Amino acid sequence: MRRGSSGTHNRPMGIMCLTVLACLAAAIPGCSGKGGTLEIESVGLRPVSLEAEFEHGWYMENQADASFFFSTAPLDMLLGEEGFDGQFVHVQLLWKPRPGRTPIDRWASNISIRYVVLSGDQIGIYGGSGFAWIGGKPGDKSMRLSIKDSRLSLLESTDGFQDLLSPASISGTVRARLDAIKSLRIRRAMSQIVTDALGQTRWVDRGRSTAAQQPG
Repeated sequence: MRRGSSGTHNRPMGIMCLTVLACLAAAIPGCSGKGGTLEIESVGLRPVSLEAEFEHGWYMENQADASFFFSTAPLDMLLGEEGFDGQFVHVQLLWKPRPGRTPIDRWASNISIRYVVLSGDQIGIYGGSGFAWIGGKPGDKSMRLSIKDSRLSLLESTDGFQDLLSPASISGTVRARLDAIKSLRIRRAMSQIVTDALGQTRWVDRGRSTAAQQPG
């Protein structure tokens, strides 16, 4: 077990805590930001932002869509270490927009998102949906996601995790390499971290912004 189960809670998160976490995530060895940057910005009365650079990104094709996985921490850290600071993103591409043919408005949605924040032995899971322009097509050696003001909110967290972001928007551009094996490994590693922290298997269901149990 990586972390003991400590239940779920939703409390205000200090601005300094967010700033320190972003700096620590960027300072993780091998995380130079070449894979792209994502920024979460709260839409409440007191705007707070959290920006992270993602060096590690892979994607895999599914029968009807594609799954993208981004991490500030290298895979071996996710598999072997405990109590570190980092961020992890899972993006499910539901359909690919066609420039000039796809009408876009503020409610357009073609991706679902799960954003996991690790801060020592605390964890927060954000989820939501939104829109992304796609560079490349499933099956290419690499693909690019340009996420546009998509929506996120805290779904679950350990008792000590505090949140000042929800509700929030997420924007930025990230790149991923085609690698089904690494995609599965990072998904399983993060699924295990979340399971150990919350005491039950949790995952964002495809196309929804609520957490749903899945076996394994």
